[in-house]
Order: sequence, then structure tokens, then C-alpha cells
Amino acid sequence: MTPMTIQLQQRLFTVQDMEQMIANGILGEDERVELIDGQFITMSPPGIHHVACVDRLTKLFSRQVPDDVGVSVQNPLATHERTQPEPDVMLLAPRDDLYMNGRATAADVLLLVEVSDSSLKYDEETKLPLYAAAGVREVWIVNLQDHWIDCYSDPAPRNYRLRERFFAGDTIHPDALPKVSIDVGYILNPLGSAD
Repeated sequence: MTPMTIQLQQRLFTVQDMEQMIANGILGEDERVELIDGQFITMSPPGIHHVACVDRLTKLFSRQVPDDVGVSVQNPLATHERTQPEPDVMLLAPRDDLYMNGRATAADVLLLVEVSDSSLKYDEETKLPLYAAAGVREVWIVNLQDHWIDCYSDPAPRNYRLRERFFAGDTIHPDALPKVSIDVGYILNPLGSAD
């Protein structure tokens, strides 16, 4: 008797599928999921340090960027028909429609920031290559575990060609907005203690 071979097929979803699921109430509009390579990834709830860091970045960027530059916080980024991540913070180029006619795309992103604590491996190994492949020009990974910020630029098909590391005491500037100045120590730990 010959053993029966069963072939399993995985159903990959598109951004359009995801939007229909939200419209039909299958997924909640504020549900913490990302669509990555056709699969829904459930994001863990952010910890208190993560939330506080995103808030600090948002406040600093909002104060310093020109009025026509968008500061987008934890909103979807259209990168591919089967991929729609939700970065922590994006600085978006001015657009005539004020992003009312469609989501931001990689071409709109002046800077993308991921705040990473428990998500560090996922952000570095899964999301960073996706951002590079989509052509996002600059990505910062705020590493709350090791207390540094990695700045990636010059995207290539599978990753970034350049990486610079910044520590407390350093100042960092987005390439597209050199007048914006971010105190790395304040972002990593505003109270000056090593939690």
C-alpha cells in the first residue's frame, strides 16, 4: 500500500483582502496586525518604554520638521500588494492630496523609525529587508535593549548598504532633513538611567 501524499497550500492575502476583512468586520480597524509577505502577523502590545519612546520621537519631530512634512505614527505603509507594515514613526514628504487619496508609499517616506524592544529581531531580520526592497531611503532602528540607534541608508534589493550606529551623547539628523536634530540620549533614556 502506497502512503498518501497530502499537499498543503497556504493562502496568502493581499492588502485588498485585508481592507475587505476590515470593511466586513472580520478584522478590527485598530487591530494590531501587519500584513507581511501575505501573512497576518499579530503585533504584541507595546511596552511602556516603547510607548514613551514613540511619544518622545513624535513630539521632537513635530516641533522640528517643516509644516508641510507629515509625522505619521503607527500607520500603514503601502510597500507591496502583499505587504503593509505599520512602522512606529514616519516622516512623509509633502503631497498635494495630504494623503487623503491613498496611503503613504516608500517613495513618500523621508525617514522611517522602528522602536525595538521585544521586536528587535523581527524588525532587523524581517521588516528592515522589506523596507530596503521597497526603496525606503532611510530607516532608524531605536534599539531599547542595547541602548543605541542604528541608521540605515542606501537601500539595495535585500538590505541597506550603509549602517551607522549612534549612542547617548550623539546627535542624529535625517538625511532628507538635516536641520532636524535628535539627541540620541534623550530618545533612548530621557531620565539618564540605564533601566
